[in-house]
Amino acid sequence: MNGQKVFIISGGQGEGKTTLFRKVSGLLINNKKSLYGFYAKGEWEGGTRSRFFLCDLNSDASMLLCQSSPDPSFKRHGRFYFSKDAIQFGHTLLSRKIPGSIFAIDEIGRFELNGFVWADKFRELLSAEGQKLLITLSFER
Repeated sequence: MNGQKVFIISGGQGEGKTTLFRKVSGLLINNKKSLYGFYAKGEWEGGTRSRFFLCDLNSDASMLLCQSSPDPSFKRHGRFYFSKDAIQFGHTLLSRKIPGSIFAIDEIGRFELNGFVWADKFRELLSAEGQKLLITLSFER
């Protein structure tokens, strides 16, 4: 890494990573920091996460990212079915080229580590000289 600063919020499922990520992101934006990226808002059904919405940090824009119920137009990764449109939306949010900006990704996990979802954009951001990143990192128990 070439002078990057990577800030990581880590923890297991349901331990508050996204909540803390949103608080830190809000503080950065309120302090006039140039921040781009997204968070994943989860919904619960019967005590289990049933779907996630991808939410832009800089607007009210959001869209269904994935769900646990099958959908023939979505691509399956693990127990979730992912929207190709939402993945493209996330790629677009991570493609801005603004010097001095902080890119924020909620969350990097097994999919990215295995080359799926945001893997290419995450690698690109990690290799950019001087890039600042704020990410959540999920680990399995």
